[in-house]
Amino acid sequence: MGQLRTCRGTRSGRHWANSAHCQLSVTSSALASSVSGTVRPSALLEAIADKLRALDYLPIVFDFDRPTDRDLTETVKVLAGLSLFVVVDITNPRSVPLELQATVPDYMVPFVTLVERGQPVFGMFDDLPRKCDWALPLLEYSSADTLLAAFENKVISPALEKLGDVRRRKALPPQRRSAED
Repeated sequence: MGQLRTCRGTRSGRHWANSAHCQLSVTSSALASSVSGTVRPSALLEAIADKLRALDYLPIVFDFDRPTDRDLTETVKVLAGLSLFVVVDITNPRSVPLELQATVPDYMVPFVTLVERGQPVFGMFDDLPRKCDWALPLLEYSSADTLLAAFENKVISPALEKLGDVRRRKALPPQRRSAED
């Protein structure tokens, strides 16, 4: 099962609660995902969660048993939909390709995808950023230390910049055409 982490930003000092997801905010959360089954991705995500906490985000881990009222895909989609941006490590993926396919096309949420340098990406990964411009180009890292040292500049800043682009696009009035013109 993939591990998803959702983080709520607290930079503005405002906190919101959303019923059962009281730690999530529609306007200020982030989601990070990786696969379970190896020590490194889990350790990396713990380090990412610590880094996000240091930057005034509140990580929430999605690594619990299957919910009784939603299936895993629905749960992943709810968390992604409430997120400010999503960080996904696709090193040695198991369920992450399906999680990405279930979320990226449907949610205009910035996705920052990570992979350990030298590791292959799953075959259809490159289609996602081509089709969905809110999915940022793949970010390779050589070690957790180098990723964490560059995290604010290479992960958070580009995600927030893309979020601004997405918000501006969503705020535009819908385009209309006329048969008479």
